[in-house]
Order: sequence, then structure tokens, then C-alpha cells
Amino acid sequence: MKRIMFAALALCAVVPAIAQERLEPGLWSVTPLLQGQPIGAATERCITAEEARSANGDEKGIAAALDAENRKSKCTTKDLKIDGPRIRFSTVCQGMAMASDLTYAKSSYEGTMTMSGPSGDRQVVGTRGRRIGACP
Repeated sequence: MKRIMFAALALCAVVPAIAQERLEPGLWSVTPLLQGQPIGAATERCITAEEARSANGDEKGIAAALDAENRKSKCTTKDLKIDGPRIRFSTVCQGMAMASDLTYAKSSYEGTMTMSGPSGDRQVVGTRGRRIGACP
């Protein structure tokens, strides 16, 4: 479950409607949040030029990138909505539903993921990312 959540949040760093620059390639620091406050240590992730091109593409390209990532986890994406720098979508994985809502700037992003289980339990987690330099 942690892998699916991290993959979805990390993919959120690689997502966006019309072609525009929402995300720069490079080394990113990603911090998990709970109720807006950092929880746990930040992790680093290299966003490649190819991933950034995908993120800065159109809705069709973003949907394809999400679908490709979700196939690895046997998940599906639906309800993709892009409004300028804001991207929202839902993912369903083995009975778990996740609604992601992210807002991007060129060198930062912030968002939430609301997870709902089959028993009706619900948890909201957040993420904040910022570009910290070039990839090693």
C-alpha cells in the first residue's frame, strides 16, 4: 500500500491540460504531510527531462502517463481534470479509491490524496515538492 501511495504521489509530480511548463526536470525534495504538517523525512526524486515533457504535455499525454504507471500496480485512473496549474484525478486500486488534487508551479508543487477503503475508512495525506537542483 505504501508503494502505491508513493507511486501515486510521485507520479503527481509528473502530471498536467494544454502544453505548458508546470514542472522542471531535476532533483526534487518531496515531503509527506498530514494536516498540512510534515511527517517523516523528505525523500529525493530525480525528475527526468522525459518525465517533465510528459508533465508539461496535454491532457491526452497526461492520461497516458497515468495509465502506464497504474498498469504496473493493476490500478485504473478516472475523472482526470486539468485547470491551469491544478490537476485532479481518481485512482482505484484493489478496492482502495484515491482522489488526488495537486497544484503545480515550475519548481514546486503541493497536493493532497484522499484515500477511501472498502470499509468506508478515509484518510487524507498531503505532499509538498520543490526542485533542489540538477539530478546527480
